[in-house]
Amino acid sequence: MVEIPYRERSNSWHPKAALICYEDEKSYRFWRLWIGSRNLTTSRDLDLGLMLDGESRRRRGSQAISGIDALGTALAREAGLADLNPDDLAAELETVRWMAPEGIHVDSIDLWTRDGEPVPPLDRPKCRKIVVLN
Repeated sequence: MVEIPYRERSNSWHPKAALICYEDEKSYRFWRLWIGSRNLTTSRDLDLGLMLDGESRRRRGSQAISGIDALGTALAREAGLADLNPDDLAAELETVRWMAPEGIHVDSIDLWTRDGEPVPPLDRPKCRKIVVLN
């Protein structure tokens, strides 16, 4: 966990994504990725959110999802955790297979940063639906 400094009198901060790694007593690792459109809080606002569960072993219905490794790297760099190497995290996340909620298929997760160039989703010919989280 990283505390994000802000001045509550002049602004606020609400996380849009959280990537958590769980480890059991046998050092088995399990991942959970939450992505939300406005707040990852207990607000009763109507928001769009997505939660993915991931692990390195293959399970029926699990899939590789491109972009999660880059998202993890960006979150790790922003967090500035001394004992976490963002490149090692990206390498591990490349091996993770993700489970989406029933009826949901995720091809990629693209992180658009303030100075970055967004990937145009309409250039993908097989695209039937686009979901934008803002």
